[in-house]
Amino acid sequence: MKTKHIHIAYGLTALLLLFMSLFTGATFDIALHDTYVVIPNWHIFIVLSFLFGLYFIVAYLLYKNSRAMRKVLGLIHWSITVLGLITSALLVKNIINETPRRYYDYSVYDPENTYSNSTDLNYVLGIVLIITLIAQLLFVLNLVLALTKKE
Repeated sequence: MKTKHIHIAYGLTALLLLFMSLFTGATFDIALHDTYVVIPNWHIFIVLSFLFGLYFIVAYLLYKNSRAMRKVLGLIHWSITVLGLITSALLVKNIINETPRRYYDYSVYDPENTYSNSTDLNYVLGIVLIITLIAQLLFVLNLVLALTKKE
């Protein structure tokens, strides 16, 4: 993606995610402790578009105040974040397709045969999400470098 200013990439990503939230009808099921949480996918898109909108606002305000963020760090952060989100969405889709939905107790299924692939996908998903979260430190580093830059 050839862009002159990184805040344009953040803004377009936020708008794209917000637009994509209009066309999702599926849900994301999470089992937490003794509860069962069902999150509509459009909530996830709204939160992600808000996050990229926040990145856009920060980068744009720094650019307007002559403290532009470093382009290379911004593009690396944007690339890792977007690739991490796409990869995690695809992995979650594969995990959900292999598991039965709306069951409270999964013990009736043979875990050796039914969930063997899901366990591997869960490990990969965890690694992808950790890398994506660590990549957010690049934005903080870029922000600190922009704020401490001498004019």
